[in-house]
Amino acid sequence: MKRQKILFLTQLLPYPLNSGGKITIFKTLEFLAQNHEVDLVCHSWSRQDWSHEAMFRRMVREFVMLDLKRKSPLPHLLLQNLSGKPYFVFRDVSRAMETAVRRQIQKNTYDLIYTDIFMMPYIPAEFPGKTILEKLNVEAELVSRYRSLLGNPLVKMLLSIEAENLWRFELASSASVDLTITLTEKDKQSLVNRGAEGRKITVIPPAAKIDDIQPVEPDPLSRDIVHIGTGHWPPNVDGLLWFVREVFPQVVRVVPDARLMIVGKEPPHRIRRLHDGKHILVFGYVEDLDEIYRQTGVFIVPLRMGGGIRIKILEALAQGLPVVTTSVGCEGIGIEHGRHLLIGDTAADFAGSVTKLLLEPALRKKLGGEGRDYVRSRFGRDVRNRLLTEVIQSWGREAADAS
Repeated sequence: MKRQKILFLTQLLPYPLNSGGKITIFKTLEFLAQNHEVDLVCHSWSRQDWSHEAMFRRMVREFVMLDLKRKSPLPHLLLQNLSGKPYFVFRDVSRAMETAVRRQIQKNTYDLIYTDIFMMPYIPAEFPGKTILEKLNVEAELVSRYRSLLGNPLVKMLLSIEAENLWRFELASSASVDLTITLTEKDKQSLVNRGAEGRKITVIPPAAKIDDIQPVEPDPLSRDIVHIGTGHWPPNVDGLLWFVREVFPQVVRVVPDARLMIVGKEPPHRIRRLHDGKHILVFGYVEDLDEIYRQTGVFIVPLRMGGGIRIKILEALAQGLPVVTTSVGCEGIGIEHGRHLLIGDTAADFAGSVTKLLLEPALRKKLGGEGRDYVRSRFGRDVRNRLLTEVIQSWGREAADAS
């Protein structure tokens, strides 16, 4: 296959691998860089990101990273609402990044731009090559779900406008590129239902790290309930607060020695203050999760909003851990309640599932084994890499025929 010259645009440096989105982006970038000539342009979230610069310079041909300068929600959310542009995309747009992307395109003849939705504003309409838009989520649906959980009528009104602006932007973006990739059939159907062209959308499952995971042997008598996820991501915060307030008290009434262990980068104050040293432990970011996995009695993903696929569920199942989540949490995985994991959408059902697993080690082991076999057969890196290769090869053949 002819090596392609690819400009890879992503909002944030996809490292360290502490979130599902970063894992998918990093694995995709790594695969493309091994087989093509890839230049990377992205933002840094913090000064810590610059410590990884050398690694990325070895991985790609050219590396450009600019510090992120995010616009605050107020007054910019209102101003963007009025302008018809979605705040959650344009809050990070800068003249410096626009100049950097244009400079790359002007000095290189790229065959392909591979981008996420947040970098779409930088792609010039006159770019002559192919463009792939990868959507880890349908952002408009995320905002709509978040809005439905709020009580403040003013914020709900602003988010309703934001969701509609996002829909327009996401649909226009999909129409302007050669191919949109979604992680799930559900996300593809959501776009199609809103008017996107189905023939220009393909489903490619995420590149989880499950191929590299060696299953642990959790303590069968453990009473520890474990949550792992980026602490500042709103869906994680919402789900954890719901679990602590409405679910966990029901669990403790039946299993008094149950503990909740919260692990994840940058937990906000609302999460940090839950730590009581006895029933709830907040750890923040943990580099090596093996010891946490070995202590896991039940792995929980109490999401009430989200999109795409939860990589952390795939990785937990690949570890052989018993998982309890919601219908939203396991969207797109095609997994079966009672066979691979347990699903609870109400506080009572979620609490009942957690309690059942804490009290039944044999059920934990059964679900862990079935779940591990399921994700390993469907979400290995080879599946994603093969599908990406087929897309790029088909375009390469088109170019060769045209010449």
